[in-house]
Amino acid sequence: MTKRRKSFWLGCVAAAAFLIALVLILSRDRGPYYHGKPLDTYWFHELSISSIGTNSSRRISAHALHGHLYGQAREDRATVDEAILAMGTNCLPFLLRKLDKHDSAFRKHVEKWMDKVGIHSTPWRDADWERAQAVTALFLLGRNRLVTPEALKRIQELSKSSDTNVAASAKFLLQWALP
Repeated sequence: MTKRRKSFWLGCVAAAAFLIALVLILSRDRGPYYHGKPLDTYWFHELSISSIGTNSSRRISAHALHGHLYGQAREDRATVDEAILAMGTNCLPFLLRKLDKHDSAFRKHVEKWMDKVGIHSTPWRDADWERAQAVTALFLLGRNRLVTPEALKRIQELSKSSDTNVAASAKFLLQWALP
């Protein structure tokens, strides 16, 4: 095969890969919308953070970490709470995925290395901080009786997770927010 023909086929493969990636990105489920803004890339990012202690919790408005802001930047707490309640049970699949999510050991190792070499911004968001945001939303939904029996069952399963942070978050919700 000539060099020109190889370049042509390589270009075709690269273009196909790009198109497949584009379709996958654009077709992913962004969850429910409120006032034209999606849960996954807008309202969830605006949620305050639930800081869970032994016998108490508090909501932190915002926290910055590795180049990402977790919490209110554009909307006030009441507006964000209103949006979560309006989207209601449609939020649950997304929130349960965030509650169960954890960072891999490899990812934590990469972050540690990046800090050592002076790179303080990562392309990904921290699972622990996002879990704390999911707890805020699930607490709000639970207090308003908007958690389905299926979601409650999943939270009960997560309360037995080998990841102690996931288990603690689920136990907190079961104790304080869910019937």
